[in-house]
Amino acid sequence: MKYNDYLKNLKACPFCSLEKGEVLKENKFARVILAKAPYSKDHLLVIPKKHVLQISELSLREKKGIFELVVWAQLKLKKFHENISILYREGNKKKVGKSIDHAHINLIPNSQIGSVSINAKERGILSEKVYLKRTKEFKGRLK
Repeated sequence: MKYNDYLKNLKACPFCSLEKGEVLKENKFARVILAKAPYSKDHLLVIPKKHVLQISELSLREKKGIFELVVWAQLKLKKFHENISILYREGNKKKVGKSIDHAHINLIPNSQIGSVSINAKERGILSEKVYLKRTKEFKGRLK
């Protein structure tokens, strides 16, 4: 399924309704998951548990909890990839065309943010079966 078609069919925030099996790591304030519409293999997302459009809406403790998971995810990805790009997205699709109305941080291996290589093609959505399989495989690699 194309990413834009997936977005059109969303009825609720996909980051607020995550299944336990999707979560790679979590703390009191945030979760790490594999991206369902990845820019590259092992593309991870760090998502605040609180539904916010901007990180600035969170307390200092919440921000620290999110950053702890960003560092954890970066260290895990560095085991398999030379280069990690970190991209923060505010969630405000009505005003500025963002895709998900929920702030999140992307950790994208082996990419140049804003490069032609990322923007040149439309992203697709992984099927639930493929997504869960990749999540399980990634978890296995973390041990």
